[in-house]
Parts: sequence; C-alpha cells; structure tokens
Amino acid sequence: MYASGPYAGHTGQDTTNAADGIFAKANLLVPARSGDGYLAAVNLDVKTA
Repeated sequence: MYASGPYAGHTGQDTTNAADGIFAKANLLVPARSGDGYLAAVNLDVKTA
C-alpha cells in the first residue's frame, strides 16, 4: 500500500505516536484468538450535532 498511490511521495514520519493527539495506548485493541482468527472490540462515542 505504501509503495503506491499518494503514500509513495511522502516518505518519513512527521508525527510520532508520542506527539499524536489521536494515538493513545488506551485506544489500542487487544485481539484474542477466536476460532481460526482473532476478535477485538472497540467502543465508539458518537456525538451528533
């Protein structure tokens, strides 16, 4: 994916995880084995106008 499209022209990382306001360890999913795959859950809070 990163070798094509608009990503190929943007090399390097300009925002680190530590400086990213969206990234937080609390937001990471913890997948668990489920049958022959994995399962993870996420809760989203949607604020309407």
